[in-house]
Amino acid sequence: MSIKNSYADINWLENFVTKECITCYEYSDFKNVQQIGKGSFGNVVRVNWKTTNHSFALKSFDNGEITLKEVVNELKLHRSVDLHKNIIRIFGITREETYEVHSIRYSFVLEYADNGTLNDYLSKHFNELDWSDKNQLALQLASAVAFIHDCNIIHRDLHANNILILQKNIKLADFGLSKKIDEKSNNTSKIFGVIPFIDPRSLDNRNYKLNKKSDVYSIGVLMWQISSGYKPFYDVGYDGRLILDILNGKREEIIDGTYVEYSNLYRKCWEDNPSERPDIQKVVSTLKSIISHQQNNSNIEITANEINKNYTIGNHQMDPKSNDEMLDINKSLVISDLQNHNSVQSCTSYQEMDINKSLSSSQYKTSIHYSLSNISNRITSLNVSIDDNNDNIIDNINNKVADELIKYVIKNHNRGITFDQIKQFINQQILELDHAIEKLIKWVLKNQTKSQYIYFLGLFYYYNIGVEEDSVKAFKLFLKASEDNFSIAQVYLAKCYNDGYGTGCNKKLAFNWYKKSVENGSIIGQFYLGYCYELGIGTHNDEKMSVYWYKKAANNRNTIAKFYLAECYRLGKGVEKNETKAFKYYEELAKKEVADAQFQLGNCFYYGIGIELDKEQALYWYRKSTINGNIAAEYILKKYYNEKIKNKARNKKIIKFKEVNQLGLYYIGKILIKTNYEKSFYYFQKSAENGYKVAQHDLGKCYRDGTGVRKDERKAFELFKKSAEQGYIEAKFRFGHCYDLGIGTEINKVKAFELYKVAGAKGNDDAQFNLGLLYQLGEGVDKDEKKAFELIKKLVKKGYLKAQFALGYYYSNGIGTEINKVKAFELYKVAAEKGNNDAQFSLSVLYQSGEGVNKDEKMAFELIKKLAEKEYLKAQSELGYYYSNGIGTEINKVKAFELYKIAAEKGDDDAQFNLSLLYQLGEGVNKDEKMAFELIKKLAEKEYLNAQFALGYFYSKGIGTDINKGQAFELYKIVAEKGVNYAQYNLGLLYQSGEGIDKDEKKAFELIKKLAEKDYLKAQSKLGYYYEKGIGTDINMEQAFKLYTIAAEKGCDDAKHNLSLLYQT
Repeated sequence: MSIKNSYADINWLENFVTKECITCYEYSDFKNVQQIGKGSFGNVVRVNWKTTNHSFALKSFDNGEITLKEVVNELKLHRSVDLHKNIIRIFGITREETYEVHSIRYSFVLEYADNGTLNDYLSKHFNELDWSDKNQLALQLASAVAFIHDCNIIHRDLHANNILILQKNIKLADFGLSKKIDEKSNNTSKIFGVIPFIDPRSLDNRNYKLNKKSDVYSIGVLMWQISSGYKPFYDVGYDGRLILDILNGKREEIIDGTYVEYSNLYRKCWEDNPSERPDIQKVVSTLKSIISHQQNNSNIEITANEINKNYTIGNHQMDPKSNDEMLDINKSLVISDLQNHNSVQSCTSYQEMDINKSLSSSQYKTSIHYSLSNISNRITSLNVSIDDNNDNIIDNINNKVADELIKYVIKNHNRGITFDQIKQFINQQILELDHAIEKLIKWVLKNQTKSQYIYFLGLFYYYNIGVEEDSVKAFKLFLKASEDNFSIAQVYLAKCYNDGYGTGCNKKLAFNWYKKSVENGSIIGQFYLGYCYELGIGTHNDEKMSVYWYKKAANNRNTIAKFYLAECYRLGKGVEKNETKAFKYYEELAKKEVADAQFQLGNCFYYGIGIELDKEQALYWYRKSTINGNIAAEYILKKYYNEKIKNKARNKKIIKFKEVNQLGLYYIGKILIKTNYEKSFYYFQKSAENGYKVAQHDLGKCYRDGTGVRKDERKAFELFKKSAEQGYIEAKFRFGHCYDLGIGTEINKVKAFELYKVAGAKGNDDAQFNLGLLYQLGEGVDKDEKKAFELIKKLVKKGYLKAQFALGYYYSNGIGTEINKVKAFELYKVAAEKGNNDAQFSLSVLYQSGEGVNKDEKMAFELIKKLAEKEYLKAQSELGYYYSNGIGTEINKVKAFELYKIAAEKGDDDAQFNLSLLYQLGEGVNKDEKMAFELIKKLAEKEYLNAQFALGYFYSKGIGTDINKGQAFELYKIVAEKGVNYAQYNLGLLYQSGEGIDKDEKKAFELIKKLAEKDYLKAQSKLGYYYEKGIGTDINMEQAFKLYTIAAEKGCDDAKHNLSLLYQT
């Protein structure tokens, strides 16, 4: 954009670019300039950057047509939305001085769309597109617009010339007319774009303010264009006559072969009355539904032209009006429309449902079970009445059942049902229909051409529905469906990677697939993305990002996200602590019968959290929560209100089954051979099936550990839950432990804390110990190290072994008490003598450092060596370190290498890091810099901090790879942002030299100065050098001398040298 403005205005723009860290490219670095189009306000050219083949688009603007504020506005808009995969990305800006006096042309540097505009793409490639392609284009467009609407941005200029195509995917572009909703709209501005795409309300009312529904109108027209391949009204002129015709209701005709659902949608979008148009979220959800419901066989692909044709079954012609009894796929077979059969409640049933209770509410049973039974009966009757050669009707029914069940699973996941709960839902609603399920599975097996059915088959294997559970098959099916961008499959695939189900455990891939599912519109994926950020699963821990995604999911009515968001507000995790907001979320969810929220609401009233203290209200909500199955609430009622909950009538045979369970314990205590494990499992199972709570707990342990049965953590979780609900204290601890570590369920530290608290109060030492750890870490409760210290100290007095080690650790590190290395040593020694390996390891560290005891490296070495011989992993790595550095023994790099290798192969990251260094230096092994590089790279990919820094160093120096200062800079930056001083130091050096980043001596000076203020020795010396030479600052010899002196006194050789030179001058 060529802008004749004052120098002050230009400086203002330049300052904005610098402040917002927007990349500014040198215009001279762009080559091979070719004009490719003209936007709303100027030209667009394609360029190559430097000597590369990578193409960018430069968007400039016509002289006098735009102001600096408009430039900044569009820049802001682009940067706020270009994270979406279907919105053109902006990489930065570039500036070019023109031949005009005092004139500078600024251009945006944009992603280059290789297929041109949507108009170009449709004119060249329309005959290559099938309905799957067209639906995807429409969905991508709607998703992009939904994203900008979610950011309170209206595009206002949607047409096929500013929608681009990159590798067959939509890229929304040209925000020249976009406007923040809450900014004042320029009502007198000209209407740009082409007539058919413009909201008719603005065509006859110049004061009409374009809005979100205006964008929806444009999308409707674009959907028609995608379905036809033609420009709208291509056979008439775009003039006043066309405007009048549009105002009088003229719209394009439906193209032959268009799906009814698709044409119905775009006709709703282009309604004259904006209030009758759907919102953009509805457009997106409808398109997703259309895609998932695309029929597999041509005989059920009902198009707009075919809808009035007669159906033929066998040799009989049937009138569609009289076909209701046999094949009304629009009424009786649509599960979501079945409320007319029995219960109006089904349409709002989820809102009344408790995410912690069994999902057997009458609303669900009545609607879906009735409909599936009805379908099952139809299949049975059809088997009798129809010739075996005519399978179409049965196939159509199974098709419809599959589609509706998939839709139900997605819908309920998106509204807050988690993995462990969805299994209950499917089992209770479907498994009774053995005949129908068998036929349904056969149909799904035959129809593995579409991603939704591939996923659905994986679901059967995942939940053991009608087929034997097979983790590998489930994983492969989820992977295949995920590669086709089926979002719910991507969520399940992420879960498999997270749990190591059917594949190796890979947290980073789990995170990436959750992220991919969100990009494809998954609401439950939004929740799990927040969950990953909160717990640091596959990414760095980022509580602010977790809150961001919880909010996103909560705004989409996801119940569990609202609950987690309430916890964040209550505890101040990732957001400013706000107990009032937490209370409001709990109150909303409690009224929807969410048991955990009812319990927390009771706590709010009992302790005055976000509301005035009210013991009566607390009692009311504790009772409600107890009725709905919350174990912690039941404990509160007994403790504070002296209420006893009546136990269900016990089976008279309970004593008998207790004896049967003892047989299981007898066998598990005998010689540990497979047959005895299997007998233990048999007796536990027999007594557990008859409701004996101890057996349920013991059977849960079998499933958890794979004792006598294939390991099944989900089954273990269910059994611990059943046993805990019957009041078995040990099971309450196990149930809490499942939530603590995510065994068979999602990690939920709040629930873990509640259950540990209940079990701990009843004398369970394991629960009290874990409760102390949660207080120490501030997980599931406000951080309270003193409380943690007191709990652990009490356990030590009871002789609890793990607590003796933990208390030593607390004394050693000053957690909840003053640092006292002597006490730490004594406690470690007691615990080590009782066989606690962690204590023996820590004891060795104190002997090595001479803290709390006289330094004795030989004793440290002996202790570590004994642990390593017991294959204690940390000790194997540490023993390698002792050999490498000669601690308590002679230096032996070969032994160090062997020990590091053993520990690294077992997954010890520290050992792998040290192993890499030995390969790099050629110590204890032949020098192999490539091997060193590969080992470090793998660790860096796991976000191992030291490896990220080392990889930056390898790139900087060309160790095992080509020199790449840019990669080095990026890695140093990542590590520096995590507070690592030496990374920040190297980052400063790169800014100083201009390697891997544009030279910026002021930035270098600021980074080094911050480090020097933190007493980082090398930085103090380097800052003295900067003052001496005037690098990034004015020359200041007094400051240079002062800093050299400080660093020299601390032993810095560079500072000593520079100081001596100053004395000589």
